[in-house]
Amino acid sequence: MAAAIVWQETEFERASDPRWPPRTLRGGSPLATVTAAPASDPVGKRWSDPVVRDEARRRARRFARAGGRLVLRRSPDFPARLQAFDWCPPWLWVRGGGEFPTRAVAIVGTRRATPSACAYTEYLAGGAAVAGIAVVSGLALGIDGAAHRGALAAGGATYAILGTGVDRCYPAAHRSLLAELLADGLAVSELTPGTPPVHFHFPLRNRLMAGLCQAVVVVQAPHRSGALITADYTDATGTELLAVPGDPMLPENAGSNFLFTYGVRPALGIVDVVSAVIGHEVPLPWAEGETGGAPLAPPLARSEERLLGALDLVPRALAEVAEELALPIAELLASLTALELRGLVEPPAAGRARLTPRAAALAARVRRAPIARRRSPAPAERRRPRA
Repeated sequence: MAAAIVWQETEFERASDPRWPPRTLRGGSPLATVTAAPASDPVGKRWSDPVVRDEARRRARRFARAGGRLVLRRSPDFPARLQAFDWCPPWLWVRGGGEFPTRAVAIVGTRRATPSACAYTEYLAGGAAVAGIAVVSGLALGIDGAAHRGALAAGGATYAILGTGVDRCYPAAHRSLLAELLADGLAVSELTPGTPPVHFHFPLRNRLMAGLCQAVVVVQAPHRSGALITADYTDATGTELLAVPGDPMLPENAGSNFLFTYGVRPALGIVDVVSAVIGHEVPLPWAEGETGGAPLAPPLARSEERLLGALDLVPRALAEVAEELALPIAELLASLTALELRGLVEPPAAGRARLTPRAAALAARVRRAPIARRRSPAPAERRRPRA
């Protein structure tokens, strides 16, 4: 352990010494490259201050003694996907017991997420984790936290990209979540240990998140949201962008729904997410109920199918649904109970009912399935016999 600490300190001293010849990024000083960046670059501006560099050295020594890692760009452990970008950071500070993933999806969204959006996020993250894809998010409240929890609940690895130093937990409410995440995943930041949460650091975090992943999924985001900054970086990084459609009456969905005007692909289920990461359509038998696990589409009675078609993630009044389907309220309640036992409908509350996220994903995939068209008659069949 002592040798590792000395190596970490020595590497940081060399990396942060501007006198080290800046021949190339792989062989020269990463700090020299950073300080040569335009003055408008926040990282370059911060590192041009020698007081900041000296304080960072002291923090780096403490961080190395605590088991943290400094991964330089020239290191074989550095994520290969980031190497292609002009803005690639010269180093990454890392905590945790995992390694950088080769296949990853970032799931992001608003801090003020609705319960149904958080539930659907956990569903998508869990499905991605089961498919062997790492789930990346920003450890924030709302959608980010739900993404991490969904991956952990499925036994998968999840990675937190931070807008602070990796020795800090922001928000503090996610301290236990971060501790659980670090067992098999990583906390990653390009900011030095001890860096506090400052507003202009989080766009750097969002850029890094988009660069590390093959796909970004925006679950729920208002017009002004950090998740949309992550979405903006997908063009520059060549990352596939997906969004989850939401109720247009809710302001929390305004930004994510607006992405569809740019032709963004909808994320209507686990298959969409996994296919975006892999790069082509991938059939997942366990997600379609063909083999293994609990099927997403259990056998349903005709009345139950009609009821599923009338419900959505937004709660609907039972009286309104009964009138639309021309069902007696007793029969409606019986069908709701049967669907609830199958995990397709949430328990009715305040005279209202709605689908579970799993049922909503199933209904969306059924609605967009290709419709079998009746074969058109051949020209000879259309020809009317002569009198």
